[in-house]
Amino acid sequence: MTTSSHPAPDLTAPQCAAAAAEAIRALNHALAVSPSVVRPDEAYAVVGDLATLASRLPQALSALGLVLQRQQEAGRLRSDRDALPEDMATIISALIDAAYTAERLDRAVRPAHAALSHLAYRG
Repeated sequence: MTTSSHPAPDLTAPQCAAAAAEAIRALNHALAVSPSVVRPDEAYAVVGDLATLASRLPQALSALGLVLQRQQEAGRLRSDRDALPEDMATIISALIDAAYTAERLDRAVRPAHAALSHLAYRG
């Protein structure tokens, strides 16, 4: 895996999420443009970093749900359809489901990461 770098502390949560989404778009583009230049060690690093990304998503999703719940409890939220309790229940349920799905994704990717450690480029 690559060395982690931390975003500037003044980035907002939406800016961090946008940067993560853009990084995945760039990865998809890099693999589509020149997939033949990916060596096994590079694939190992990519898969490892993607597994790490998946392992971090549950915390982000849970934290987002908690922030929204606290804002609701403080009376700071409203629903434009006058259904705040129902909307919040849907949001929290979906975020919990997404967190579990991300955990499953992490577990699903780890065997590929481990198996890649046995490959070498013959070049």
